[in-house]
Amino acid sequence: PGGRVPVSCPPGFEGRYTVQPGDNTIALEIAGLRHIPLIVQDGNILSMDDYYRSIILDVGTKGSEAARITESQTTLVHSADANRQSIAGVSLDEEMNNMLKYKFAYDASSRMINVIDEMIETIISRMGIVGR
Repeated sequence: PGGRVPVSCPPGFEGRYTVQPGDNTIALEIAGLRHIPLIVQDGNILSMDDYYRSIILDVGTKGSEAARITESQTTLVHSADANRQSIAGVSLDEEMNNMLKYKFAYDASSRMINVIDEMIETIISRMGIVGR
């Protein structure tokens, strides 16, 4: 509750900073560290801000690339599955068309046999006993 934090200076820094209540000089200097080049990455010296931005950019780029690869792989899987089904699968529409085609052929053959049977019956009945 409204207490004080004891501050001691490291050796060699005595007298460099004088802290008064409400003084934010040290806090501003600490905040300013983010703009000072401190980090070496790929031969470049970056500030913490620049380093953070490079990490965010790298993560975003890799995430976007992963999403693109995932979409591409999903498309390939669907294409391969469609090819597999077209080769090995049974198309219900195609099978129904074949069934109807063969049913009509069967019905036509049955009618033809009935007509031939009637023709033979007519011939035999008209010849009567004379043909024996």
